[in-house]
This record gives sequence, C-alpha cells and structure tokens, in this order.
Amino acid sequence: MKIIHSGLAVLAGVLVMSACREQNTIASRKIDFVKDIKPILQDRCVSCHNNENFTGDLILQSRATAFRERKGGPIIIPGDSAKSLFWAVLNLQDRDPKAMPPVGHRVPAKEMETLQLWIDQGAEWPEGAAGAMEPVKINPSAS
Repeated sequence: MKIIHSGLAVLAGVLVMSACREQNTIASRKIDFVKDIKPILQDRCVSCHNNENFTGDLILQSRATAFRERKGGPIIIPGDSAKSLFWAVLNLQDRDPKAMPPVGHRVPAKEMETLQLWIDQGAEWPEGAAGAMEPVKINPSAS
C-alpha cells in the first residue's frame, strides 16, 4: 500500500511540474500579432467592431482605428492588461450587458491568455496590410 501511495505522489508531482513548465513556456513566448492575435480579432470582434457598425465607439480593423483618441479613453493600454477596457469587457460574466462578445461563444481560455499576454507584452500591432482586417460578410443567398 505504501508503494502505491508513493507512486501516486510521484505521478502527481510529475504532472504538476509538467503543467507549470507548459504554463511558463506559454507565458514566456512572444505573442505575434499576425499569427496569434489577428485570427482571434477577425473571428470574434471585427464583425461588430468595424467601420460599418462602429459598435461601442470601437473599431478593431487596424492599429490606427483601435488606438485612436476616444472620449472614454483608450481601450487597450499596451503593457497593462489590468487597466485595459478591452481586457475587462472580455472578462465580464455572461449575464453582464457589457460582456464581450455579447452573443455567440465566449472567448476560450487559451485565446484569453494569448490576448492578455499580447497586451502585457506591449500590444504590438503592425501598420498596413499585416495589421488590417475586414469584417466577414455573410452571404444570405449562400445557404
């Protein structure tokens, strides 16, 4: 019986160390806007926050529009996710009317972690085509 308990303790220790190592690897990885952030914004944000809809006084189609002067202050504060309104609304409870996204699926934990790290790493967002996005148009006749 003692051997089984020792074996379980060793296994638990290995699993904890493995999880910590994976977490440290993710947290230490440099987030790339084009590879990591743009797909999230394109999939979950730009359909509402664009030049046509202008939802919530926020356009996420480019760096220039995302970081423009706003009456309510900046949405993304590079280097400080805790003070970024963008990060705050993503973390609101589903039932909160200000929670984002307001409909559809919530942003998965892994994507949330990526967004937080991106902001904390300085929210680098390239100018030009690399940083630009267009809202996805849904063609009702395609069904």
